Amino acid sequence: MTIPFIFRFVKSSVLVLIAMNTWAVQGNAEPNSIIPGEMDVHLSTFHELRSTYKDEDVRFEVRSKMSGAYDVNVSFHFDKTELNAEFDLVDESMVLDGGNAILTDLQKQAMSHARRHLILYLQQEYVDQYPEHSFLAVQMLGYWSRAPKNFPIARREIQTRNHHNQ
Repeated sequence: MTIPFIFRFVKSSVLVLIAMNTWAVQGNAEPNSIIPGEMDVHLSTFHELRSTYKDEDVRFEVRSKMSGAYDVNVSFHFDKTELNAEFDLVDESMVLDGGNAILTDLQKQAMSHARRHLILYLQQEYVDQYPEHSFLAVQMLGYWSRAPKNFPIARREIQTRNHHNQ
């Protein structure tokens, strides 16, 4: 998965995001399947999500928050590793920053499991329309859980609109 792939989610309309989210939920997390680990959701509103994933080997915090109408911040905090993603939904820009961290296989596996837990939680909590910031948290969990082995997650700034020509 490449960065332009994930950015297509950001620059799409809200309806497309919801449709893609429905596809992701149907294809990746079924209510009767057993998902390793536990996801404790401490706060879930249309403006903010705070949760913690833990299993026998890994524990990390998931945060996503809307700032204003169109700015989203998503972060994942492990013991010594922090991954951040900032999105501007109007400017169609994002900054992804992992501080050159290299995720372990256990961390990536935990992120994949956390993603599935979060999808199920959001599907039950919000039925068919959950917050954009939560959707982006789900997408970033999936994106970074597939980082190549020994890949340093560096800072990347991506913008698709040319504001000088508007």
